[in-house]
Amino acid sequence: VDEIVAEREVQLHILLRRKLCGAAIVSIALSTPALITFTGFFLFTLWSDVPLSPGLAFSALSLFNILMLPMIVLPPTIQSCINAVISANRIIKFLLMPTMDRNFLHMDRNTDADVAIKVDGMFRWDLYKPASPPSSPTEDPEAPPADAEPPRNLLFDFRVQVPPGSLTMVVGSVGAGKSTLVKAMLGDVPCQSGDVHIH
Repeated sequence: VDEIVAEREVQLHILLRRKLCGAAIVSIALSTPALITFTGFFLFTLWSDVPLSPGLAFSALSLFNILMLPMIVLPPTIQSCINAVISANRIIKFLLMPTMDRNFLHMDRNTDADVAIKVDGMFRWDLYKPASPPSSPTEDPEAPPADAEPPRNLLFDFRVQVPPGSLTMVVGSVGAGKSTLVKAMLGDVPCQSGDVHIH
């Protein structure tokens, strides 16, 4: 529980930083047109020998209004491009992961079987320590940190038989293996020994 609370605190801290950065970007995007207009007129009156006439001022305001939309859209566009690159890298990494061996999952349509679902085996989750951020920009973010710990195996030993046509409920405390049992029936958990039969 303490580890879950600690990870949640880290997530909340990251979400707070993200919201603050988003608010800063929006504030800069909305205030940039007015700041550019004010700065342009101020520098013109400060450095130019030509007086600021109404015709020149309205022409400059028209130009600033034309540039207003690109200046407002530019920061969110940059942020969206960064998010798109990060998302694409994550999707590519996920698609290139090795396919899990599901030879332990046996499915047949034997309607005369006494058991609809039979789970008898040892299933394993590999727990990895969260990687620390790279210490320098040149460091590979995908490389394991120097002080990385070897993965710990979380084992679940299931012996379950579900009769056909029955209503079965799985109850238990947090971390007892309820979701892992369902994932084992679907073949989404690595099986160390045993098998799963679904009729």
